[in-house]
Amino acid sequence: MTREIFAYAYEKGFPNTVRFLLSRGIPEQTAEEAAQAGWARAWERQADLRDEAALSSWVNAIAFNLFRTEFRREQRLTDLPDDIQASRSSALALLDLRAGLASCRPVERSLIEASCVAGYSSSELARHMHVSDVAVRVRLSRARKRIRERLGRCKAR
Repeated sequence: MTREIFAYAYEKGFPNTVRFLLSRGIPEQTAEEAAQAGWARAWERQADLRDEAALSSWVNAIAFNLFRTEFRREQRLTDLPDDIQASRSSALALLDLRAGLASCRPVERSLIEASCVAGYSSSELARHMHVSDVAVRVRLSRARKRIRERLGRCKAR
């Protein structure tokens, strides 16, 4: 594909890409940015294009995937509230967690505390307990399952 053909396709296809993204519920400014990024990525990867007739569909898919990737990244990086310990939901979660830990056997509870609170790895715990890594992971899994079951009963009340 020559530069001239790609430039012509860009002039004709950019507004269509923006409309495509808008039809997916993406805000206008974000849609324009994603469309621009999609066309730029298509320019970089134009050697991968097999059929020139599919250029606009290909660019639309690239732009939409770029938007989804950025959206997911933003979702992972949301800030926690400043007063998380003072919030009511955190206090209730702490009570539920205590109830869940209380339902565990002492060995399971110490494993959970050593793993989650103290930060020991399963291999460190295995060496300390003189058992295999697999045995520690199985015990931790069973303890977590017991806590989840207990938390499920607490929420049902």
